[in-house]
Amino acid sequence: MDSDKEAPGTAGKPARRQRGRRRDTHTAVTENFEWAVIRMAEAFDRSTKGLLAAAGHGDISPQEERILNMIRLHDRPKPAAIVARLLNRDDLPNLQYSLRKLERSGLVEKTADERGKKVNYTVTEAGRALTEQFARIRRELIVDQLEPLEGIEDRLRRGARVLSLLTGLYDEAGRISATYAPNTR
Repeated sequence: MDSDKEAPGTAGKPARRQRGRRRDTHTAVTENFEWAVIRMAEAFDRSTKGLLAAAGHGDISPQEERILNMIRLHDRPKPAAIVARLLNRDDLPNLQYSLRKLERSGLVEKTADERGKKVNYTVTEAGRALTEQFARIRRELIVDQLEPLEGIEDRLRRGARVLSLLTGLYDEAGRISATYAPNTR
């Protein structure tokens, strides 16, 4: 019902104001957005799998490709905990499994720090070649297709900021939900 409409009254009683659609519309828009994000994430993973196969590495997963790229970021060695933080992951055992797989594939190598206490990961020449090949194919098949869209760089920049803000909101909701007790009436 629209917010400016009233519920029909019964004989002898005045009509009572109904809750507006604002909340229901807002909920529907939010749900539609969430479903769009889920569909986008699935499409993103499918495209990553295809790009990896085209680059000759269909044996690694989209998540492993992201880990590889994060390790290569700024061309500095990184410990697993930093890679997890940069990727907003809290499943360190799964991340470590992926790191071992990337190491066995010859795409990353493990190195100890000067004191030999902390382990860091670096991208090997094979890993560097894969990330460069992947980036080239991605540019040809995805990025270049965006070029004709007017103002796409600004749109993507603003979209990335919105998604970053929403990431914080959803992370906070996840933390709060650990102790949340629904209001039952």
